[in-house]
Amino acid sequence: MVEEGKEFATSSPDWFVDIPSSSRKKDHIAKSSQFQRMNKSQKNRHNKYVIALEDLLGSAQYLNPSPNKKPLEKPNTQQYHYFTSEAKIGDKTYKILFDTEEFKGDSTIKPQTVHLYDVQEVKNSSSGANDLMSVKNPKEESNIIITDNREDFNSDIKNNVQNNKEQDMALLDELKKLITKVENDKVTCKRSAKRRCV
Repeated sequence: MVEEGKEFATSSPDWFVDIPSSSRKKDHIAKSSQFQRMNKSQKNRHNKYVIALEDLLGSAQYLNPSPNKKPLEKPNTQQYHYFTSEAKIGDKTYKILFDTEEFKGDSTIKPQTVHLYDVQEVKNSSSGANDLMSVKNPKEESNIIITDNREDFNSDIKNNVQNNKEQDMALLDELKKLITKVENDKVTCKRSAKRRCV
C-alpha cells in the first residue's frame, strides 16, 4: 500500500519507507551492494524483489536501528533502520532485508519516514542461521509470505527479457516510472496547497 503516492506503509504502524529521488541511490537499490557477487538466479530474484517493492514493503516488519559506522563517508546519515519481509517464488520462500537510512534533521516523531537504501536477500549459513539477520540482531522476524499463489512477481519481463542487460534496463525503467509518479504527486499536492492558501 502506498500512502498518498509518496511513501510505502509497512506493517509496523510507526514506520513508512520512501524511495530516494537521487539517480545514484535508485541505481544502488536496483543493483544492491551484493549484485556483482550474485549468480544469475540470485540476480533474477533480486530484480523481482525490486519490482514488487510495494507488496514487500507493505508486509515488512521493523527490526531494529543501527548506528552509522562510517560518518566520514556518509555524513548526512544519522543511523540505519532495518525491516524484513518474505517472498514466495514457486515453492520456495525467501527472507528479504530492507536497509533504510535516517538522515540528520529528519523528524523522529512517530509515524516516522525513512529512506530505502538497499534490498538484500538473507542468506542461510551452514548452521541454518540467517547471516544478515544475526548481524543485525533483530527483535522479531516477519512470518508474512508474499504472493501465496503467484509463482512469478514479474512474469511479463521474464517472458520478454532475453539477457541480464535487458532485464536490468527494464528494472530501471520501472523504478523511473515509480519515481516520476511520486514526484508528480508531490507537485500536485503543492499546487493544491497553494490554491487553498489563495
